[in-house]
Amino acid sequence: MPSGSVSVVLKALTLLVALFASCATTGSISSYRSGDLIIYSGTNYNSKTISDDHCATATEKAMAVLDFPGSFLLDTAALPFSISLQLVATLAQTEKAESRFDWMSYYDRERLRRGCGAARQP
Repeated sequence: MPSGSVSVVLKALTLLVALFASCATTGSISSYRSGDLIIYSGTNYNSKTISDDHCATATEKAMAVLDFPGSFLLDTAALPFSISLQLVATLAQTEKAESRFDWMSYYDRERLRRGCGAARQP
């Protein structure tokens, strides 16, 4: 492989890593807790951020709109992993949540962390 094409491949990989590092999908999967919905979690997070009129700023909404296609693609690529993780977590869940934060989704935990309050408990 010529050195010019290696450089292009490295630049493309660096760009992909940079894009996915701030992707809602990677954030929601990396902060997964038992009970979270993980199937299309990044897409779900972005759609909730876009429709949030109380806590999300205009910048956060714009970032969610830009992140939406990438999160959708990454969620789709991770679908076999997500389904298996969700299935195992559901089958393994034998106790009721003890903490008041256990019922919260990734989106709700992020709202609470930023001081916006959490959505209502299901």
